Amino acid sequence: MHGKFCGEAWDAISRYVYTALQGGSIMHKWTNDERMMIACCNDGTRPVIFKIERIDIPETEEEKQWLEKQNFKNKAGDAYTG
Repeated sequence: MHGKFCGEAWDAISRYVYTALQGGSIMHKWTNDERMMIACCNDGTRPVIFKIERIDIPETEEEKQWLEKQNFKNKAGDAYTG
């Protein structure tokens, strides 16, 4: 990362980033939008919260039509609060 991104923060989110890069569900059934994940760094004195989203870019016409039919809209009331 050449000092431009904290190594501990990357360690906390990298598994979700790699899953998203492979087109996987980042947090299956934890959020209304399976392309989104909220994660945080484990630094207790300087916590950082990350919103990680997989952005799907269709490669075929079939994928494009499928994406257009999906409802990926989230509202504040849809948020998981524990």
